[in-house]
Amino acid sequence: MSQRDSLATDERLNALEERVRLLWAASRKYNFDLHVLEYKAQDAEDRLETIASQAQKFINNLSDDPLLKTLGPNFRSYFSRDFHQFKRVFAEFKRSHHEEDTEATPLQHFIKEKLEKNEFTAALANEELVFFMVYLVATVTMLA
Repeated sequence: MSQRDSLATDERLNALEERVRLLWAASRKYNFDLHVLEYKAQDAEDRLETIASQAQKFINNLSDDPLLKTLGPNFRSYFSRDFHQFKRVFAEFKRSHHEEDTEATPLQHFIKEKLEKNEFTAALANEELVFFMVYLVATVTMLA
């Protein structure tokens, strides 16, 4: 092996070692970001459970309020209907969050497919981003 071949091999080896270092750094960053997203998702789930509990207590107290009794049963049913809608969205959010280790939901498949089709977003089509986007869709739907 000539000195020139040896230098070229060393350069390739150094380039590969640098690439491995960069990949390890990216892997550590993604792992950290994943833990942050999991924490945020759990925090959001806890807050949603608190809000759902408060809303249920509010609806239960509607029937006892003398002022609301004068407004009629339609007023209570209005809140009850909205609360049931909220509960359905919340249940779907919890189901999609806890299914991340098993099968993805149709919304997750749809979002991932759309991300992969675009050349600029294809590299971002990972489980964490897809889950976060589903979370945002669920949240925005709930708040709308």
